[in-house]
Amino acid sequence: MDQLVGRINGRFTTANWSPIRYIYGCIGQEELAGFYRDSSVCLVTPLRDGMNLVAKEFVACQINEPAGVLIVSPFAGAGETMHEALLCNPYEIESAAEVIHRALTMPEDERSLRMGRMRRREMQQDVNSWMRQFLKAMDSLEEDEIGTTTMQPVTVDDFDYLLNYVGYNHKLALLLDYDGTLAPIAPHPDLATLPPETKNVLQRLSNHSDVY
Repeated sequence: MDQLVGRINGRFTTANWSPIRYIYGCIGQEELAGFYRDSSVCLVTPLRDGMNLVAKEFVACQINEPAGVLIVSPFAGAGETMHEALLCNPYEIESAAEVIHRALTMPEDERSLRMGRMRRREMQQDVNSWMRQFLKAMDSLEEDEIGTTTMQPVTVDDFDYLLNYVGYNHKLALLLDYDGTLAPIAPHPDLATLPPETKNVLQRLSNHSDVY
């Protein structure tokens, strides 16, 4: 990243202007909120991501006019809910440049309209709203539905099924935690002992050449 920033700044920097100010490290929340508030464009273009709270933080801090423009990757969860943001595929360089240009030249009334809608939505759909929706969905489930979707402990019979169904036809790599998974939770890790039936299953697994 340092080399890339150096090449770009070395090529385009003038006596009074530098295209990139690269900040490496952590900055305080107040300073970060100031950057969000005063930014004309926020570019959030991960190659893959979860929801991505940076996009939401930017919208929450956009309290001044003219409003900034949010650009998000379709590979971030925020891209599916923040419809007023501009979408930018980080794998398509020329298209990304066009989206950035559109954001920088967007009329102020369109900026305000897009940001206003996102800001109202984020104010309504805060963490309390998500919690209420989740609990409401849980309450709507029938008892038999809850029973069928609850994870059950793995038994020796389950291992037998997996060995017969999968173990003889495929190479398996098993990653198993110890205390709390193979052995019951104990006050100290050194006190967690392996039950005899679990030890027997592990020995059977180790006898298979295609199980790692």
